[in-house]
Amino acid sequence: DREPFLYDASVELLQDGRTEDSVRFRYGLRTLTFSAEKGFLLNGVSTKLRGGCVHHDNGILGAASYAAAELRKVRALKASGFNAIRSAHNPASEALLQACDECGMLVMDEAFDMWREPKMPYDNSLVFEYTWREDLEGMVRRDRNHACVILYSTGNEIPERDGHSDGNRWAKKLADECRRLDPTRPVIHALNNVAEEGDVNGIEANLLGEQDHFLAATKAFAAPLDVVGYNYMRDRLEKDHAVFPERILCATETVGADIFEGWKAAEKCPWVIGDFLWTAMDYLGEVGVGRATPEPSGFGLADYPWRLSACGDLDIFGHKKPRSYYRDCVWGIAGRPFIAVEDPELAGKKPFIMWWGWPLVQEYWNYPGQEGKPVRVWVYSRADEVALLLNGEEVGRAPAGKVQEYKAAFSLLYRPGELTAVELCGGQECGRHTIRTPGNGRKIVLTADKECLDSSRDDLLFADVRLTDENGVPVLEDGQGVHFEVSGEATLLAAGNAAPKTTANYTSADQELFEGHAQAVLRVKRDACGRAVLTCRAEGFEDAVLAVEIRPGMKE
Repeated sequence: DREPFLYDASVELLQDGRTEDSVRFRYGLRTLTFSAEKGFLLNGVSTKLRGGCVHHDNGILGAASYAAAELRKVRALKASGFNAIRSAHNPASEALLQACDECGMLVMDEAFDMWREPKMPYDNSLVFEYTWREDLEGMVRRDRNHACVILYSTGNEIPERDGHSDGNRWAKKLADECRRLDPTRPVIHALNNVAEEGDVNGIEANLLGEQDHFLAATKAFAAPLDVVGYNYMRDRLEKDHAVFPERILCATETVGADIFEGWKAAEKCPWVIGDFLWTAMDYLGEVGVGRATPEPSGFGLADYPWRLSACGDLDIFGHKKPRSYYRDCVWGIAGRPFIAVEDPELAGKKPFIMWWGWPLVQEYWNYPGQEGKPVRVWVYSRADEVALLLNGEEVGRAPAGKVQEYKAAFSLLYRPGELTAVELCGGQECGRHTIRTPGNGRKIVLTADKECLDSSRDDLLFADVRLTDENGVPVLEDGQGVHFEVSGEATLLAAGNAAPKTTANYTSADQELFEGHAQAVLRVKRDACGRAVLTCRAEGFEDAVLAVEIRPGMKE
């Protein structure tokens, strides 16, 4: 939460007065203290980890790690209130850790997703016994000079967590190895529930109900850990403290739908150092685990052509989704009320929502052909009360704030125009936000995340194209085709949209808008000077053109 500060260091290797080798790097200084009595102290200040799990990919860039992309991602997470990330479930890239150092983002650095027992055919369990030491040593030796790293995780939801397959011995072996390589940071492992009747893993283990078997089954496994991670076991955070009062806990995975109760538990219990949402950003794979559909859908992963998990707080571009605005209220950082509208076509229906999902709502007020039909609206707000205005006329008031879990609920008849949420604190207006039905005109608009590119490094430009009306009001429609062209001193690295279900190729210049939005990523040519021009073309629209200056050594 405080501004980070890094120092510049230079180290030289001398022989007979001559410099044989040298290196320059940046580093940070901080103190870390963990205890069940006071929780986590950063530089002596009590700090709750407002965390998010982050997968290895960079959205439409795939699994490649680019310094510019990692920095942009961390900045987006920091701006959205996160102060910590968990690298799920593999070591973070060097570029990501450098970005976290720069931004003051704390990191739980995780080594493995499986040990000797497999989760999927041909996974790392095939070689774990032969490579674990090398893998762990590589992570710790590389990352121990990063100030952002505050915890080493030896794994996630390991099947051996109940002690079978020599799991208890391996838990101690890995924890001891971490401390041998770096005694300055505590060791954690993310545990999920276990069942007495047999081996239950994967999604099913995270959906287990009350299991008093858990404490006895995992006692020896958790013993060598400095901090014990709990995945999806909010109800245990308080009661397990009575059995193990010295145990430091961390909610290492939680679902967005439970963020209110989960964060309340983290704030209440000093021995709980934080809460890590699954996930901070959407990601490739685990398709549809966070989906919501108008009609009933079978539980489990979705079928082709689903591509994304759909469970991110932010989408794959790093833009906030409705659940992110709700979490802002829970964390006490909301800057305005958020108007969450359900499509009138869903009135009277009960959509299917996966456990990691979120209701089918958008901050949007444009439903042609639905005039006069019932529509459900929620306003996410920290205020005592919310008044809802439609075209200047009050159509309802409802309590909000903490007693209502920061949700004010309304039901009204849809009419196009302006929908305004007015926050009331002690009866007086303390905030408002308005959304508008788009006009008839349409245009495409290009915006970029920076004004210039530095060709002395592998710099990237992220350009968003949005569909709006003639006054700039967003139009959240799907399907409009767009074509990207790049000229000058950059190339098109990737393009795509944030649709969780797609067959599009992220290397193609031809894309379709999803909810009125797509993105192109430009990569600067090395040591180039001049400029690059991005043009977005769409049939029936005037071209949108964006020019960016390029020089070696330029600052953003």
